[in-house]
Amino acid sequence: MNRYATAAIAIGAWAATVCASCADHNHNHTGHADAHGAEAHAGHSHNETLQLTAYAAGIEVYAEAQPLVAGHASHVLAHLSTTADFAPMDGATLKARLTIGGREAATATAEASAPGIYTLSLTPDATGHGSLELRIEHPKASGTVTLPRIEVFDTEHKAHHAAAAQAAESEGCISFSKEQSWRVDFATDSVRRAPMGQVIATQALVMPAPTDMLTLTAKASGTVTLGPSLAEGVDIGAGETLMTISGGNSATDDMLVLFSQAQADYERARADHERCEALAADRIVTQAELQQARADYAKAKAAYDNLLRNGLCGRAQVASPVAGYVRQLLVTNGQHVEAGQPLAQVARGGSLWLQALVPARHAPMLRHLASAHFGGAHGTLTLADIGGRVVSAGQHGTSGSPLLAVTFATDSTRLFVPGTMVDTYIVLQQARPVLSVPNGAIAEEMGSRFVFVQRTPELFEKREIECGITDGLRTQVTRGLEAGERIVTRGAIMVKLAQGAAALDAHSGHAH
Repeated sequence: MNRYATAAIAIGAWAATVCASCADHNHNHTGHADAHGAEAHAGHSHNETLQLTAYAAGIEVYAEAQPLVAGHASHVLAHLSTTADFAPMDGATLKARLTIGGREAATATAEASAPGIYTLSLTPDATGHGSLELRIEHPKASGTVTLPRIEVFDTEHKAHHAAAAQAAESEGCISFSKEQSWRVDFATDSVRRAPMGQVIATQALVMPAPTDMLTLTAKASGTVTLGPSLAEGVDIGAGETLMTISGGNSATDDMLVLFSQAQADYERARADHERCEALAADRIVTQAELQQARADYAKAKAAYDNLLRNGLCGRAQVASPVAGYVRQLLVTNGQHVEAGQPLAQVARGGSLWLQALVPARHAPMLRHLASAHFGGAHGTLTLADIGGRVVSAGQHGTSGSPLLAVTFATDSTRLFVPGTMVDTYIVLQQARPVLSVPNGAIAEEMGSRFVFVQRTPELFEKREIECGITDGLRTQVTRGLEAGERIVTRGAIMVKLAQGAAALDAHSGHAH
């Protein structure tokens, strides 16, 4: 059962009167569609409602109320949301107090008619200007919210005509009900001036930190055979064999020949050493000959053991000493390599560098670098968000380019993909107050930019704006908005879709 169908049980025939008052306001509350149809063609009647909005104590109150007349019961339908997440405040306790001229004129306790929706009835005992205080208690937010500029009249005729004069002009506005906004990621906020530093917009290349990169080299000459699943970007473990090097096409670089020769030299040196040791006891060989035999044996043994230790007895295995991933392959399968030649680059993946290139004319500005914002799959993040730091700020150019390198480091390796480019906004300390809005508040259409200005929490005006600089998170507005106006900051695309849906529906009126 929707909110108004439930409210009808509590407030009876008044619900139909409220529904008829909003002929251009498109709620999707079918419980009162028939009541609206009966009233919509009945000509002029005193059925206007007051639409009241207030914010305080982390709470948004949007109330639809019958105009207030002394001695008559006026029914109020209040929608309560928390401003932290703009979710409905279900299970709240709500007490109302109407004051006129500083004295209490009426009180009431609200009843819940649906999640986040409460109904109450007020019967003022005097006329005049006053305010409606709502005392709200809820686990997420509690406090007093005051709805100001409320007037109590002596006749229904005056009250309803005053309400009609105060009603928000709905022509050209987009209807987006509280129920709709409660179902999506939605928020509004007041536009205000705040400091924004100068911004250098560029892109940054994501790369492993140099200390996390390791180059594997050939330990002998020969022909390379790559592992069956070896490719750039493949994860590898410490000690994992990536490729092998077998004998080449000539005897001089054939590892089997080299190993056989080293083995023969070792066996000969060992035999000579053993013979000299035996003869030295009988003083048949001199001490100099014995020392030379010992040296030759040690040298031959070291060479032979080295070939054995590195697997160079005909086929050399090339393994990674660290875990990580293959950043770059520098050879192809079947390629001939020389000893010491680079074969592959391995990255540990412990930290990343984001290197942005900026024109040299910005060098003086870079001395005032304050932060940076980076766009990616996780949205735009600040340097603090990624736990980053500045490595260098334009102290040097890049090889073969007049551009200056600005480099940032981060250990948040899951947020970026090495080898890709990310939008980067270098933010400087020189700040000045500007009118700005979150980037998510801006919708684009046919090359123009718009925001949705709140007229009531259920009615929004599509407003074209002109934009200035952006730091990736917020964008300066140079025309089209004033400080203090409230706009949609999250969920603007949903409001835009609601506008399109209303345009396609020829009968899209207010359907309580």
